[in-house]
Amino acid sequence: MVNHNHRYIAGLVLAISLLTMLFTPLALAERPTIEPLPQGSPSPMGPGIVEGIVYQDWDQDGEHDPEEPTLAGAMIYLYNEYGFELGRFGTGRDGFYTFVGLKPGVYTLIEEDPFGYSSREENQITITVTTEISEAIEVNFGDILLLGTKQDQEQDPLPTFLPAPVSWARR
Repeated sequence: MVNHNHRYIAGLVLAISLLTMLFTPLALAERPTIEPLPQGSPSPMGPGIVEGIVYQDWDQDGEHDPEEPTLAGAMIYLYNEYGFELGRFGTGRDGFYTFVGLKPGVYTLIEEDPFGYSSREENQITITVTTEISEAIEVNFGDILLLGTKQDQEQDPLPTFLPAPVSWARR
């Protein structure tokens, strides 16, 4: 005759052992220590800053004029010289983007146009960050509205889509 109490107790002991191992406080585990950098040490990030705006280039001169509105909805991608994406930045209403902490090297910026717009100039720009940088490298992207004229854009900067008229004539 098999004693079922022994099986029950053995199962209970095994369950308690497993639970104890799972819920042992993580504080008892060894953790690597992170040493702060000594004062005066070089920063692990680089000195480079790249920033700019995406704007609606009404006069198509490639320069941002005060009356030209900035554009939300553009995506700016940053790639290193080997083609690896390092970051991306979506523009808000101010059209601004920025990438900071770039080490010296060659980088590529690529703009993905906001919906309804196309670039007047090249969407891909290559820049070089050097160790002597004391201020940000500015790269602006001027886009043009795919539909409409400058007067239309001044009155309504976003394209408006109206439904086609419907005829309700009876037969």
